[in-house]
Amino acid sequence: MAKQAKALAFFVLLLMVSGSAMGSFTCDTVLDDLNPCLSYLREEQAEPSAQCCNGAREVGSYFNSKTDRQAVCECLQVEGPRLGNIHVLRIMSLPVSCAVSVNLPPIGSDGRLDCSRL
Repeated sequence: MAKQAKALAFFVLLLMVSGSAMGSFTCDTVLDDLNPCLSYLREEQAEPSAQCCNGAREVGSYFNSKTDRQAVCECLQVEGPRLGNIHVLRIMSLPVSCAVSVNLPPIGSDGRLDCSRL
């Protein structure tokens, strides 16, 4: 019983630390906000929808610190592949297409966002 209590306490502590590392948002929040953009990011539509731009603006509001920018970037790197065939250049064009003021990292030689250069 004591081992279970310690394990539960450790799990709660881990959740608190991981949540605070991303500020007031989580990776799931970022993905939910960008969900309306999937058709655009997969090159299934030529322009982002109004709902997509609203989501992009919401994600842009998370870019308050370097830590938050890195957390969003790492979220997109880790979880992006499960979203399907996302085109990195479309991610890069989203701020301009939706008039969102954010500084995205450059694309690395591997074709992915280079989160270390934020």
